Order: sequence, then structure tokens, then C-alpha cells
Amino acid sequence: MIPALKPRIPRKDLSPGASLYYYIEVKPYSQKELCSLYQVCDKTLTRWLRPFRPQIGMPNGRIYTVLQVEMIFTKLGVPYVLTEPA
Repeated sequence: MIPALKPRIPRKDLSPGASLYYYIEVKPYSQKELCSLYQVCDKTLTRWLRPFRPQIGMPNGRIYTVLQVEMIFTKLGVPYVLTEPA
């Protein structure tokens, strides 16, 4: 279970009234899908995951399991989207 749905780094660029919306479904993801969620290239995501490889383990084929995805979200933080008030 993901302990907290908060960004890893506090956002200072939020204007008053802006909201953080989490849009992540915990399910099996490929490396490419995780790159898309975090909006980084595969090399960057691989570098981010390297220190946590012993805990997370290798993907099952090309897919990270639900348990591995939960650990990735816990270690790296949950991807999020900023929306400005309407």
C-alpha cells in the first residue's frame, strides 16, 4: 500500500488555489509506461531506479508487477499533474 499520496518534493510554484490531482492507477506497468507517467526518458528512469534495484527487483519480462509498482511509487513519489483553478 502506498503510505502517502504526496509529491516527493514540495512544490513552490503552486499559485494560490491551484490543486494537485493524482491520476495513477496501481497496476502492472512496463518501463515505457512508467517513463510516460513520470514524463522522463527511459535512461533517466533507469538511473532513478538503480539505487532501489535490490528492493524492487527486476521486471517480470517487460512488466513490473503491482507490488513492484507500489514500491516504485513509494520510493520515487507518486506522479502528479498540476491544474490551475478555473
